[in-house]
Amino acid sequence: MPDPVSARFPGADPRILDFLEAWKQARGGRLVPFRHDFEPLHVPRLLAFVWIYQYRPERGDYVCQLAGERINENWGRSIKGLTLREIVGEVDHPILMERWKLLLETPLVQYGSFSEWQPAVQSFSAERLLLPMASRDGEVDTVLGLALYEIALPDPSRSPPYASNIIRVPCAEI
Repeated sequence: MPDPVSARFPGADPRILDFLEAWKQARGGRLVPFRHDFEPLHVPRLLAFVWIYQYRPERGDYVCQLAGERINENWGRSIKGLTLREIVGEVDHPILMERWKLLLETPLVQYGSFSEWQPAVQSFSAERLLLPMASRDGEVDTVLGLALYEIALPDPSRSPPYASNIIRVPCAEI
């Protein structure tokens, strides 16, 4: 019988489900885990793909607290200490602010996948899992993420990858 949580994210990379499981274990029966209860070392093979942002009201933005080496490689620089606006730019910032506000206020788990296929060039795919966490004071103000990126050379035998999608599940249902 399939796990009801993994069935919510059809086609997800098994590493996404491993990361979700580590987050679930950190909850300790709560709706959302405290940040200090999530131990990234429980998923050591995923550390390079992990990032954490915390909302800072005085800045009106999220600030990157941690970014694994693959995350920094994909952004072309270290993003630790930068605001979300500084990282993603003016166009994408309001979109992500709204998504992350929903993620924290509901709270909910968000899984997203994106693929682009250009047969003459290459394909690019990304899978992301975003999870809410609480600060020591109990405020749900932190976004924990896992981002898996893949760039592949053209393969004529390969069919075009899946389209972009976002799946949201309230934490109360997980």
